[in-house]
Amino acid sequence: MIIPSWALINIYGYGEREKIALIYLLWSIVGAVLFVTGALTAHAALHSFEISDLGRLSGHPLSTFIVVTMILGFFIKMAAFGLHIWLPYAHTEAPTPISALLSPAMIGLAAYATVRLLVPIHSAFQSINGVVSIWAFVTMVYGGLMVLAQHDIKRLLAYSSISQMGYIIIGIASNTPLGVSGAMLHYISHGLGKAALFLSAGTIMHQSGVRDIRQLGGLAGKMPISAVAFTIGCMNIAGIPPTIGFMSKMLVFIGAINRGLATSPFDLAVALVALIATALTIGYTTWTIRRIFFGPTPEHLENVKEAPLTMTVPLIIFSVLSVVTGIYPRVILEPLIQIIQALVQG
Repeated sequence: MIIPSWALINIYGYGEREKIALIYLLWSIVGAVLFVTGALTAHAALHSFEISDLGRLSGHPLSTFIVVTMILGFFIKMAAFGLHIWLPYAHTEAPTPISALLSPAMIGLAAYATVRLLVPIHSAFQSINGVVSIWAFVTMVYGGLMVLAQHDIKRLLAYSSISQMGYIIIGIASNTPLGVSGAMLHYISHGLGKAALFLSAGTIMHQSGVRDIRQLGGLAGKMPISAVAFTIGCMNIAGIPPTIGFMSKMLVFIGAINRGLATSPFDLAVALVALIATALTIGYTTWTIRRIFFGPTPEHLENVKEAPLTMTVPLIIFSVLSVVTGIYPRVILEPLIQIIQALVQG
């Protein structure tokens, strides 16, 4: 994925696209090297590259090294706190359709890889769960606070992606069937919600020529489809029913709290504080909706109209999918929980 996405930013991006594409490329390569280091070490221990054999590493002297190197590589891809430097630049200056691909699809794939490859290495993965949980909480809060400081609409959405990765990581760190299933469901929820958000931002920028939120306002009546899609996208990442984000976040925190109850008061405290921190997501999403779509309409936006169907039809599709899967999640959730249960319990 690294080379095509680098080329898309480098060729079609905005601003200092060559420099930003290079930053993205270098960070991604560092993450890939860390992952490959763990993969080659696993091969040295198992004499096999089969994913199904990774469970045999549990208890092996090299298992912790393998898990740590791989998870660091994945955390770079997920833009966890401290390893996130590349993401705000890449998502802000990439073309809007590419941002809609980078944020929901590509960074979340590292979460899928973590579940598929590292969760089955039970002893080593459980030994670092506490650190991973704290890292997830810091990522969640840092991303949310940085959102509040942004005025560029795409940079705001980029930092919200960092925050949402914190929720996914905390679900994975719970190492419970419900928590890990919730993390994977939140990957889907984040994909639908953030695609709707970035594409809505694209319609706003295309129709108004403005990306500074301070220069926006009162667009709900002029761009109703974009306003509804943006709102549903915000509801998805904030975990508000009837979107699928409600179910995914509920499962994430059920898993995290269950882990805390079964292990230690410290783990329980981290889970509860993280649950309270979801108010930050609700706060920055509703505040953003208010600033962009409501209030007085600036003079330079008086003649703005809704985007053409070629731009609004994808918004409608993502919005409908978010609500339909939120109302009837079992079609995804039941097979997902069965698969995750087999991975977690071995």
